[in-house]
Amino acid sequence: MLGYESRDDLLNRPLADFVVDPEHWEANQRALALAGVTRDQEITLRRRDGSTVTCLHAAALIRDTGGRVRRHQGTLVDITERRAMEQRLHREQEFARRLVESFPDLVVALDRQGRYTFVSPRSKELLGFAQEELTGTLLGERMAPRDRKQVRKLFESMLAGERNQSNIEYLAQRKDGEMRLFRASASPLYGASGQIEGVIAAARDITESKRIEQQLIQTERLAAMGQMIAGVAHELNNPLTAVLGVTELLRDAARDDVSRRQLELAHRQARRAAQIVQNLLAFSRPPQPHKVCVHLSDLIQRSLQLHEHSLRTNGITLDFVPKPDLPLVMGDASQLTQVFLNLITNAEQAIREVHSHGTIRIRLGALGDRVLATVQDDGIGIDQQTLPKIFDPFFTTKRPGRGTGLGLSICLAILREHNGLIEAQPLPDGGTVFTVSLPMAKGTELFLTDNPVATRSTEGADPHSLNGSNILVVDDEESIRELVGDGLLARGARVDVAASGEEALCLIENRSYDAVICDINLSGPQPDAISGVELYGKVINILGLSNGQRPLFMFMTGDLADRPEGESLPAGVRTLRKPFRISDLVTALNESLTGAAAGDSSDPAVHS
Repeated sequence: MLGYESRDDLLNRPLADFVVDPEHWEANQRALALAGVTRDQEITLRRRDGSTVTCLHAAALIRDTGGRVRRHQGTLVDITERRAMEQRLHREQEFARRLVESFPDLVVALDRQGRYTFVSPRSKELLGFAQEELTGTLLGERMAPRDRKQVRKLFESMLAGERNQSNIEYLAQRKDGEMRLFRASASPLYGASGQIEGVIAAARDITESKRIEQQLIQTERLAAMGQMIAGVAHELNNPLTAVLGVTELLRDAARDDVSRRQLELAHRQARRAAQIVQNLLAFSRPPQPHKVCVHLSDLIQRSLQLHEHSLRTNGITLDFVPKPDLPLVMGDASQLTQVFLNLITNAEQAIREVHSHGTIRIRLGALGDRVLATVQDDGIGIDQQTLPKIFDPFFTTKRPGRGTGLGLSICLAILREHNGLIEAQPLPDGGTVFTVSLPMAKGTELFLTDNPVATRSTEGADPHSLNGSNILVVDDEESIRELVGDGLLARGARVDVAASGEEALCLIENRSYDAVICDINLSGPQPDAISGVELYGKVINILGLSNGQRPLFMFMTGDLADRPEGESLPAGVRTLRKPFRISDLVTALNESLTGAAAGDSSDPAVHS
């Protein structure tokens, strides 16, 4: 034990010479003197080579018949290896304990009866229960009824050895009553004999991650829907242009009041459909950092048109007073439309929570250097405790499936990008009023800089004559060629039509035209068919026409953002957005031809 070769090296030497801790030894001796015997005293002795040995010491005082102490007698048992094993085991147990405590998941063990025999400390954070509160309880007691049966079935299949590992999602109720979604991974728990004695599982709260996942899925669906809407809207532009033009021509040529009134009704409804298509295009177009001077009254009217059907079918009355003289603001029309769509949708849903019908009131105004818009409903309202949270991401008071909790946070983010503000205020009699505030645009005139020709009103104005003008119409849609050709012929113009850029080039080489009205996205039977922009370049550069010989070019397009990839519109060339009316086209042609003749290439009513 001590490393000495013989007993003689140890005899007649006090044991205190080998004790590492003299104070501990002296205390041990005092206890021995008082009690006469000591047991299980742990002491550390120094070996001959300087190393130490841990011993378990037991001693007794041996007395003679007179009661005098004759000697000390005891035993020393080497427990160095045992202590090392115990310390190693303790470290391993401590490591396992800290590992379980640090593990982000809730770890549980269950016996064959489905009672919790072990619950990790994470239960307090995830469920609100301390370990001892859950230990001994039955599996599924706090689970949603629809999930309890499925979880129990999985547990029994593991006890039967049918599954080695499995994952499952379930709803469980916290101590405070809140339902949370968990995903658990479970495996059989084997005993020393190799038999299955229970199940061990790790559960993670996935409520927030599931919500984000669903939001991403919804975002992808909305993006796909936006692309689909944009495609459908583009395809509708050509037939709508034809319907608008034909009903206008027939109305102007009608001989009796009944036919004229019916054609005016059809024409008005076609214009309404055309406006809806334009709104869909504006809203579904991919977001771009494109801020221009916009009018909040027009944006809100556009938002209401997009939501008109839902409001009407749900019995929601709209009280909106437009203000055409309101100052302009600088902003992205598509993003601001999204803000008002969200507010209108929230107002509708708040009303439907408590009423079968209700009223949404929208007012506009100006205060100082800011433009204000208020959206008020008479719905369920917002309590004072909830009010500070409504702009937080993923916070929602709506029933499951009715909202993601992102609408108002997106509105806040958009308005902050526009140096704007949004506030919510509950009303005493129920309902809520949201106030949007945006800074006025500085140094701007009162017109929208991105208005197409089609927005210019020609109601009640006589169409100008095009007598003597030679005009070439180029479009791959037969209905557009016929409509525009007939409409211009009726105004006294001489008209040729071409179905492709190649056909148009042949006509331009042999004839002189005052104007060419051309679709931007020409397509043809050949894969290398030239577009409208390429046609313009060939007319100007290849044919080498002088300024006096060049015809006025005007492009037709389904959407100003929809042009051949890698191409931009030539400077100074005007565009007319489909669907348009013949009177709009005639007005634009007269103004453009008059302006060109006078040397004035500017026209604020059309795009350049």
